[in-house]
Amino acid sequence: MRIGIIADPIDNQSAGVHVYTKEMVLSLLQQDRVNEYIIIRQKKGEEIDKSYTNVKEIVVANSSLPIGYASLRLFLIIPFIFRREKVDVVIEPAHFGPFNLPKSIKRITVIHDLTPILFPEWHRWHSGVLQKIFLPHILKRTDFILTNSLTTENELHRIYPFTRSKTWMIYPGFKNLVPVDNETAFIEKYHTASIPYFLFVGTLEPRKNLSLLLDAFTIFKSKTLSKTRLIIAGGKGWKNEAFFERFNQHPFKNDIVITGYLSNEELSFLYRHALAFIYPSQYEGFGFPVIEAMSAGTQVITTAKTSMDEITSPYATTFRNNDPQDLADKMVQIAPLHSDSSKIKDLKLVAEKYDWFKFANMLINKLQLMNKILNEN
Repeated sequence: MRIGIIADPIDNQSAGVHVYTKEMVLSLLQQDRVNEYIIIRQKKGEEIDKSYTNVKEIVVANSSLPIGYASLRLFLIIPFIFRREKVDVVIEPAHFGPFNLPKSIKRITVIHDLTPILFPEWHRWHSGVLQKIFLPHILKRTDFILTNSLTTENELHRIYPFTRSKTWMIYPGFKNLVPVDNETAFIEKYHTASIPYFLFVGTLEPRKNLSLLLDAFTIFKSKTLSKTRLIIAGGKGWKNEAFFERFNQHPFKNDIVITGYLSNEELSFLYRHALAFIYPSQYEGFGFPVIEAMSAGTQVITTAKTSMDEITSPYATTFRNNDPQDLADKMVQIAPLHSDSSKIKDLKLVAEKYDWFKFANMLINKLQLMNKILNEN
C-alpha cells in the first residue's frame, strides 16, 4: 500500500499531538518494510531520517495570508497531492480530516480526546465551533477511527454511537527522554541537592487544573511547614490568565518555579529527582507526561476516574477531581515514598506497556487486514 500521513502537527505543535504524530511516523517507518509512505509536512525538518527508503516527504507550506489559503491547502491542495501520488489510505493525526478524498482512498482519523465537544470553554472559541460543526461529518465519512485509550473510545461511542463498528484502540508509546550524563548544572540551577520538589509537566491551559494544584500546594505547605517546592514545567497555552493571577498572589510564590518549555535532557533530570509527579488534569485522552514520569521511576499523583487512572493503574496514587484538600493529603502521604526501590520497579514495568514499536506493529497489522478485506470485496 501507499499510505499518506498529514503530519502537520510535527511542525505546528509542541505538545501531545506533536509527540504522537512524530513518534507514529518514525515507528511506522522503522517497522514497516512493505508499505510506502507519503508524508505531508509544513516545512522541511530533520525529524525523519533521510536513510529511510520507504518514505517520500512533501512540503506544503501553510500560511494565514492570503486569507483562505489555509483552507485551500487543507481541502484542495493536499487532497490533490494524495490523488497524484496514488495513495491507498490517508491518516490524519490531528482529528480534523482528512477532507475531499475520492472513495477509492480510505480515510483514518485519529481521535485523541473530545474536549472541544465536551468542554468547549477550555478551548479557543473557533476551535470548539469548528469541531462541533465538522467532527460529526468527519466521523461519518472516515473509514476507520484510531483512538488512544479505552476512555477516549468509550466517550466517542457514547457521543457518536455510529462509530462503534469502525474504531481501533491502540495505546501509543511515550517519548524516550535523553539521559543526562552530567547533572551538575541542573543540580545547581534547581538546588535539588538541598530542596525537594513536586513536579508538573504540561501546557499551561485550563484543563490541566493548575489553579487547583496551587491551592493544594498552599494546604501542603501550611500543614507540613517544609522547604518543598513546586516546579511547573511547560509552555504557555491559552486561557491561562486566571492561573497566573492565582500564582502572583500565592502565599508561597517564592517556592514555586515556572520554567517554560524545557529540553528533553532537563525534563529527564526533573522527572528522575522529583518527590512525585502531579498531574491534576481534569480530562485527557491519554496523558503522555504520567507515563514519562513512571518510566523514570517517579511516583505519580493524578486524577481518579480518568484516562490517566486507566493507563497508570494500579500503581499511581489518585485524588478526587477538583478537591485540593484530597490532593494535598496525597502529597503528604506520598512524599516519603519517592525512593522506594520496589515501587520504582513497578512504575517502570507499567510504563513498558506503552511502546511505539508495539503501536506500529498493531497499526500495520490493522492496515494490512483492512487492505485484505477491501481487496476481497
